[in-house]
Parts: sequence; C-alpha cells; structure tokens
Amino acid sequence: MPPLPTAISPLCPLASASGQTALFYTVKLEMADAAAVLLRAPPCAGYVDLGLAEVGCAASSSPLYVAVSRGDAEMARLLLRNGADPALVGQHRRTDDWPRTPLGKACAVGSAACVQAILSAPRGLATLNVAPGAPPSRVALLECVWALHAPCVEALLAHDD
Repeated sequence: MPPLPTAISPLCPLASASGQTALFYTVKLEMADAAAVLLRAPPCAGYVDLGLAEVGCAASSSPLYVAVSRGDAEMARLLLRNGADPALVGQHRRTDDWPRTPLGKACAVGSAACVQAILSAPRGLATLNVAPGAPPSRVALLECVWALHAPCVEALLAHDD
C-alpha cells in the first residue's frame, strides 16, 4: 500500500482530518457508482483497504468491513473484485468488543449475500475459521448461530470443504 499522504489535494485519497478516504465515504454512504469511479482512478490505486486503522482511530474499519456491516453485497463484490482484503479485522464502533473479519461481520448482521460474496473471493475462504481478537471470540459459523441467521449458516456450509 502506498504511504499515507500528508496533505489533502485533488489527487489525495484522504477526505477528512480523521483519515477517512473518499472511497470509505462512498461505501459508508452506499454510493456504488461513485465507489466504482474512485476504484478506477489512478490516485486511488492501492487504497482499497485504507480505512481508519492507519490513522490510529479505535474504530478500525476497512471499506469492505463497512459494506458488509450494512449488508451491501453489491458494494462488497465491487471492493473484492478490486483487491479488498477479506482478512482485515475491523470494529465498527470504538465500543465494539468483538473485532471480526468481514466474513464474521456479514454473519453477525445476517447477510447471506455478503457471506457468499466473501467466500467466492480469492482469499475469502481462508477467513472461514478465523476468530480474531482475544477470547471469547467467534468464528463465522458461531456468529451465524449466535445471531440466529440460518441462511448464513447454509451459505457457510455450502462453501466448507
């Protein structure tokens, strides 16, 4: 990943003083068309995973993590096609005691479409049995069961090899 820019300019992907990128905002605001444009723009190349962790924010979330937090499978697929890392752990809020992979978060919110998108991505299957953070933490299947999301359980079991 390129180094963080130190100033805001038209070519700089930073959008706020807290370090949120323009791509992060387009995902947060569910603007798939704008995200697609940014992902094609040369200044944004290599920034698909830049969220809040790189600037020391306790609520560390990549754009992919935010997309699956909202159950936005279309956005998740767009980000994954453009190289988003499904193994990055995120926390949506500073008070979130359960850091999760995007797959775990998709299971927790009950988005079977996001689960399928992540597991179909090149590195997505490798996150199937990852339980990030200090115990007690849960793998994706336990997130589904805990939250009573049967469609997500089905999606996980369909991909388990």
